[in-house]
Amino acid sequence: MKKKIILMIICFFIFTSFLSGCTNQDIITTPIITEFTANPNKIYYGNTSNLEWTVQNAENVSIDNEIGTVSLEGNRIIQPSITTTYILTASKSGKTITASTTIIVELTSTNAPSLQFIKDAVQMTLTVTQADSGNILWTDFKVINSTGTYAVTIFGIISKYVTAGDTLTFTDTDTYKIRYTPTNTLIGQWTFGRDTTTTPSIQFVKDSYLLTLTVTQIEPTGTNWGDFRVINSTGTYYPEQFNAQLENAVIYAGDTLTFTDPDTYKIRYVPTNTLIGQWTYGNDITTTPSLQFVKDASQMTLTVAQADTGNILWANFEIVNSTGNYKVLVFNAALTGYVKAGDTLTFTDADTYKIRYTPTNTLMGEWTFIKVVTNPPSIQFVKDASQMTLTVAQISPTGVKWGDFQIVNSTGTYYSEHFNANLDNTIVYAGDTLSFTDPDTYKIRYVPTNTLIGEWTFA
Repeated sequence: MKKKIILMIICFFIFTSFLSGCTNQDIITTPIITEFTANPNKIYYGNTSNLEWTVQNAENVSIDNEIGTVSLEGNRIIQPSITTTYILTASKSGKTITASTTIIVELTSTNAPSLQFIKDAVQMTLTVTQADSGNILWTDFKVINSTGTYAVTIFGIISKYVTAGDTLTFTDTDTYKIRYTPTNTLIGQWTFGRDTTTTPSIQFVKDSYLLTLTVTQIEPTGTNWGDFRVINSTGTYYPEQFNAQLENAVIYAGDTLTFTDPDTYKIRYVPTNTLIGQWTYGNDITTTPSLQFVKDASQMTLTVAQADTGNILWANFEIVNSTGNYKVLVFNAALTGYVKAGDTLTFTDADTYKIRYTPTNTLMGEWTFIKVVTNPPSIQFVKDASQMTLTVAQISPTGVKWGDFQIVNSTGTYYSEHFNANLDNTIVYAGDTLSFTDPDTYKIRYVPTNTLIGEWTFA
């Protein structure tokens, strides 16, 4: 019996020792890499790929190619410049496993790239404004001039791969074609220098009063003033057209040609012998001008709204009233020169006026002005009983005339003596004084609206 107990104890120790050995040495889980991929696994130079991984039961996880230690699960955006194989290493308790994935980097596309350039005709450059692929090499392009010769000197110091902002600089005036050699595709064609086969498009705005022509638009850029000639009505070349800074310079919007003498001028583009336009400065008396006026009945004015020629003098017009008398007073002092929009004729008397263009004896129009009064003026008087006077303290609006007032005494008789000699039919001003000679009650009435202004008694 005692031997059996001892045997059982020995077996128990052996069994527990066995279990202890299994726990410390044999029950060890090896790291597991469940995922290690690159998406996409094929890119063009300059593009990116996404590395993704998942690892279980590892103590250390790392990726080579300078990525280093990473977590058990994650991702990383990478941009390899060449085809690269990435190795993931996972380890635990001395046991290590690895996995790899490769990203293929291609340097050129099988399709022609989409490139956009902006041309600077003055600097003779082409600058990339947009490149839809980041892996296009400049060495895949050829630039040829008009003779078909490869123009390698166009390239300045630019990056190996095409990027926005890269600039091609041309040294000789010529026509250049850029071709993408892998697909033999023409990217575009640009001309630098004088194109003597095409007439440029140039637009001017004329100032008849300053005798100038100002450029508002020019196409193409780089067109030169030296290619234009200006001649007057006798066919003589007019060199004074050019300001000092314009002679043989590139034309820009805002450039101004200044003429010193009234005349008719023609501008011709010499390379194609094309007439650009013709402009007349001075007094054209052979054609009746087209003038439009805006009438202001209350102010008794006519304002020029449109004048279709800029060389018509106000001195060539006459204005007559209903009696046929020339009404020279319609002209403001500023209207002695050329007619222009905004000029205003001011009339002082209600009447019917005709405007006639004398060189062709043409009636331009007829306008009638009448005094339309709907409201009486506001007038205030100061009474001096001892002097038997009324003095104007305030009057509104201005321009009201004494002739539009009537003063009656207590018997209803018009009292003409109320006016000083200098007031009859003149404009009413503050300070004007009405003097009465007889004691009585006087009423002042504004006739156009039959309005009683006031009543005053002098004893």
